[in-house]
Amino acid sequence: MMRTPRPRRVAVRHAAALALVAALAFADAPAAAQRMRELPEDTPASCRAPAATIGDPVPLVRAAAEFRRSRRLKIVAIGSSSTAGGAASEPARAWPAQLEAALRRRLPNAEISVANMGAVRQTSAMMVARFARVVAERPDIVVWEVGTAEAVRHLDVDDFLRVVVNGIEQLAAAGIEVILVDPQYTRDTARLITFEPYLAAIARAAQMRDAAHFRRFQVMRYWVDNDQFQFDGARPAEFSRIADAAYECVGRLLAHFVIAGLRIRP
Repeated sequence: MMRTPRPRRVAVRHAAALALVAALAFADAPAAAQRMRELPEDTPASCRAPAATIGDPVPLVRAAAEFRRSRRLKIVAIGSSSTAGGAASEPARAWPAQLEAALRRRLPNAEISVANMGAVRQTSAMMVARFARVVAERPDIVVWEVGTAEAVRHLDVDDFLRVVVNGIEQLAAAGIEVILVDPQYTRDTARLITFEPYLAAIARAAQMRDAAHFRRFQVMRYWVDNDQFQFDGARPAEFSRIADAAYECVGRLLAHFVIAGLRIRP
């Protein structure tokens, strides 16, 4: 009779198989980085930003393998107010919905879904407490917006870093890829809130666990500095219109970031 492999041997073989997939599928890292610099031609001028501000795509090994096998991609977006669409004219205009729309445009022959699990004013620890529900959705990728509530409340940065690293590890143990998204930027909020320590902690967490990091704060600062968007001083109705447009741009750039991580050609 054939003996059943011991669990440890199975785990080792599984890890070796993943390493082989990564070596074969993602050996073209320089080419992928070049594609990251090349935004789609239909990207509106208001959405454009240099690649250095967006962040480097990290190979999404498991998600890429599943996508090549099934042509399906399931994403869960979890975060606080901006994920929930707090500033948008309606929840359907929040960035997770715009991410889904952008991915469907660029991958028309694939089955794409983005579930929005944003909740207003939640800290990262509160989000991690909901990760059982996230895992139950069986996503390929979790796009996790972090850091805003902590910066607003001046919470301990080291504690924040530990929570984010732990959250990445929990999702990775469930076979889920992670893309971290840092806070939004406007001149008014940047004058009132000290974001920099939390931005550094997010970058550190991504580096420690090889997670992808979409640098939304830098992207939005570039937009504001180059007069592509101006949020400050806008009346409520006008602010919602501007927020809708900014969320669409975030969705477009995130879709490009995801596709670069999957190493696929739309």
